Amino acid sequence: AVEKLPVGGTFRATYVCAPEDRQLALRRSLYEKYGMWKMLPDAEVVWWAGVEETPPVVLSFMDWLAREFSEGKDTFSIFAHGDRVTLGNFEDTLREMKSDFSKGAEGANRVHAVFRFLDASNKGGITKSQWKILDQLRQDVDLSMREFTGFLHHKFGPGATFLEKAWAGFEGLKDDEVPESSWRECVIDKWQYFGPVVGLHCLLDRSRSGSVSLQEFMILNLLVEY
Repeated sequence: AVEKLPVGGTFRATYVCAPEDRQLALRRSLYEKYGMWKMLPDAEVVWWAGVEETPPVVLSFMDWLAREFSEGKDTFSIFAHGDRVTLGNFEDTLREMKSDFSKGAEGANRVHAVFRFLDASNKGGITKSQWKILDQLRQDVDLSMREFTGFLHHKFGPGATFLEKAWAGFEGLKDDEVPESSWRECVIDKWQYFGPVVGLHCLLDRSRSGSVSLQEFMILNLLVEY
């Protein structure tokens, strides 16, 4: 009944659009009309994908892809059959590569989840422009990891042992590893860091065990900028 409807609240929605379905002309008109800004020429528009908007399983696949192939490698052509990647191609290629990403009891579910995310148009195949979302996501991953490392250095530095000091601050360790619940509690509530916390935990959890080990955490050392 109408009288039972709340008088206030927050409405949240997520908008998903495949790259080839973007209407840049419409976006430009809205941007200039309501934002009162002058938009760059189409050729200068840089597309970006966000860590916080991406499912953890996709972040895990992107990280595996980056470690498996050298930077600049055309990974689309490895998985594609013709002008797109079908689910069958995706599964077969990962199987032939003996990828640890697709192994285990949850391997098939991980593969299907990544495929559904990249196939934003729901047409049963991933186009090259859709696959490039992984490259756009890599940009935000690199930025997020560097910003988090910089935050830790500011909070626990100066000095080369700031990561060890940060690790000592974690509570609720399980088998000397940090599960996601303890990670969230410490990083958000205790340290007051408000970046893509869950995404960072997923990216550091390279073993996909659900927890971050000290060895995995120390990967951040590679991003230190003194």
